[in-house]
Amino acid sequence: MENTRTTIYRQTLFSEFERQVHGFVEEGKPITADLLDETYRTLVQRYYGPGFTVDENDGMEWAYIPHFYYKYYMYSYATGLSAGIAIAERVKKEGDPAVQGYLGMLQGAAPSRPSSS
Repeated sequence: MENTRTTIYRQTLFSEFERQVHGFVEEGKPITADLLDETYRTLVQRYYGPGFTVDENDGMEWAYIPHFYYKYYMYSYATGLSAGIAIAERVKKEGDPAVQGYLGMLQGAAPSRPSSS
């Protein structure tokens, strides 16, 4: 459950935070610590719901997450785990046909190799 919370919900929250901040930049809005704190705090409240207590400094969590200082890629964590869960459920339900479909997908994604002639 914790893996699902941190990899699907939290990484999606991170991705939405990144998207909103990029939107602020595109709008020409000044990026301040207060704006980032409020944006992040609002997302935490929305993602974790009304029963979650947001403490005074929770909005500044963004400041110590090193992922935000790199290229926009946080969505890939949640996308990867969601896809893995869907594939596993399909394999459990359908068996070998789903396994063969998965293997075919992997073969299609493999880089082409130069011919040996």
